[in-house]
Amino acid sequence: MAGLTFDVESAKRIARAVLASERRPANNPLRQRPLLTPSVPERWYTARNDNADELPAYGVAEVTGEDVVGNEIVYTLNKLTTTWPKRVAILGENSIAPGGYGAITFDPTFALCDSASVPAANECWGIKPNETKLFKGFPGFRSLGRAEGSGSAQRALVRQAWPQILWAHSASGIAARSGTTPGSATVTVYTLASGSLASTGFSVTAKNASAAAVAASAYIQIVEIEDDWAANYEDCGA
Repeated sequence: MAGLTFDVESAKRIARAVLASERRPANNPLRQRPLLTPSVPERWYTARNDNADELPAYGVAEVTGEDVVGNEIVYTLNKLTTTWPKRVAILGENSIAPGGYGAITFDPTFALCDSASVPAANECWGIKPNETKLFKGFPGFRSLGRAEGSGSAQRALVRQAWPQILWAHSASGIAARSGTTPGSATVTVYTLASGSLASTGFSVTAKNASAAAVAASAYIQIVEIEDDWAANYEDCGA
């Protein structure tokens, strides 16, 4: 029986494919989930849980970084804290143990949702500090009107609606710009989805490029510019 021969590049490609498949756990849902929308595939990525606790199936988690393992990018995850995250992802059908690997996506998919109400189409559902499910009236996602399960297992089809403008409250104010150096201070992120301003429990550092200081106890809007949040002068008075 004649043997097969490969050139060097073909052999390398085969080796990389074998190594990548061996790195993935047997229950990894990559490429196995049914399409939620016909002809529009979800994109699933490998992620490592850097948190001390297990991250639940269909839960949301903060994306804290990325590593290159072999020829593959592996995202790192942690449980949400009280600092507004730069990026979040939704886990797949399997939980991820501390230090373990699993699948995440940034595409529309099912996510755990608070059971106080059933998500309806186009409602605002979003993140809370130290939580792995979504809550009605908080920023970050939009419900697509398809829910299943009940109680702690309730989940809904959602899409990311990540805000680039946030409501905020500046308890201590923000100093004015000094020359070319903006003032900065920690502000609390608020939501207006329920019709009145309410704290989300998150905080973030906001810059002030104005020659005028933002007064203490002011409600403002903050805008994401490059890697910073900047005061948008919605209300620079008390």
